[in-house]
Amino acid sequence: MFSGIVIHYLLQEMKGFIGGRVRDIEINGNKLIINTGKEGIIGEIHPELQRIYIGKANGEGYFTTHFSGKRIIDIKQLGLDRFLIVEFEDEYKIVFEMLGRRGDIIIVKGDQILDSLKGKRGIYKNPEPLRALNILEESSKELRENIKSGKRITGLTPYFVRYLQELREEELDKFLEREFSPCCNEKILSPFPLPETEQTKTMNDAIVKFFHLQEEKRAKKEKEIYRRRIEKEIESLKKEIEILSKAEDYDKYKYWGDLLLTYKNSLKKVNPVKLIGFNDEPVEIPIDTAKSIKENAEGYFRLYKKMKSKEKNKTKIIEKIKKKIEKLKKRMEGVEIVGKKKGKKKIEESIPYREFILKSGNKILVGKNARGNEMVTFRIGRKFDIFFHIREAPGAHTILYLIDKNVPPGKEDIETAASIAAYFSKATHSNMVSVSFTPLRYVRKPRKGKQGLVLLTKEKNMFITPKNPKELIEEGKILES
Repeated sequence: MFSGIVIHYLLQEMKGFIGGRVRDIEINGNKLIINTGKEGIIGEIHPELQRIYIGKANGEGYFTTHFSGKRIIDIKQLGLDRFLIVEFEDEYKIVFEMLGRRGDIIIVKGDQILDSLKGKRGIYKNPEPLRALNILEESSKELRENIKSGKRITGLTPYFVRYLQELREEELDKFLEREFSPCCNEKILSPFPLPETEQTKTMNDAIVKFFHLQEEKRAKKEKEIYRRRIEKEIESLKKEIEILSKAEDYDKYKYWGDLLLTYKNSLKKVNPVKLIGFNDEPVEIPIDTAKSIKENAEGYFRLYKKMKSKEKNKTKIIEKIKKKIEKLKKRMEGVEIVGKKKGKKKIEESIPYREFILKSGNKILVGKNARGNEMVTFRIGRKFDIFFHIREAPGAHTILYLIDKNVPPGKEDIETAASIAAYFSKATHSNMVSVSFTPLRYVRKPRKGKQGLVLLTKEKNMFITPKNPKELIEEGKILES
């Protein structure tokens, strides 16, 4: 849905970033932000909500060594394709590839890929330009013919072309005048006027509005799926009550067992066994021919006891199921209420680590969970950064992230990082805690070890008092968090 022609007009609105310096790069799951201060260039490659736009940064970046303080020297597009390239000093660039499920955001120096949100490595090559009619350069007549025949048009996605095919002649004529008038509805995002859309002042406003509508639509869909799942579970529980409510003739199992034991010596192992009951009535008893008559009888006695016990507990079980149904109904009501509140909010992944900035400019990164521990230790941290962890007890992975690998951290930074590592551990309420620390080059994963488990070598130890980061801010050791 994010077409090349949209990027073309968004690019004009991004020109103000050229010449500005980068404060940091922020990464959060499928999102990358070029943070220049109050606003930044934001790219997301979620398959359902893929976009580039201008928005606010959160201050959680970690590519400081590559980009901090670097100047943006150019922002450009490859033809009218869905590629936006932001170029920096020293041959650095970030490539936003808005290609649906194949989309990626790639960090490059020269022609070497340093990192990407999809994990690509190697040499980066610009794609071959598309060979098709250009939406901005060709005549309205040629474009109309291509749209009607469903042929490829540079700057428009196949979906966009199909959307245009459904327009009336006068509506398509208005679009093909190509007068800049950004607009959107929940189905389409366009720089040129389209019927039944909402007009906006800028291309960026249209992008933000369009994806706001998409997020509402997705939230509504997720809510509906969840509601149906609850309804299905309620129906299943009602059927369970219906089955339990039926009287079970469990006495017949005891009767069958008695008959089988009584006549066991005269019966043949044929399924079903046919015999005359104690009241001179004909009886057919299903049996397992792989077992003896006696074993079949014992099986029916066990079934009798089980069913009799179940019958005694039936009332309690039904009451429990009814309570569960009521809880599910309340949960469904809650979904309706929460859906209204959340439908208007942005759906974002939470960052799995905490970040604290020290007076020296160094940072402390602390994993919030196993995934966060893995991220700060093996993805964000570099071999010269310092790893901290409480000794012989569970705790968060803590990294002292250095702004300059050639400047060793001071004693205060090391002690602050150690006290934070101690605070985010099981020993948080202890007066004095032993913390191990070592450069990340000496931290490794054990073979077949679970996520977050590491082995240290060449570590040093110190005893430190756990301190709440708020306390450290008051002491002036942490500038912000």
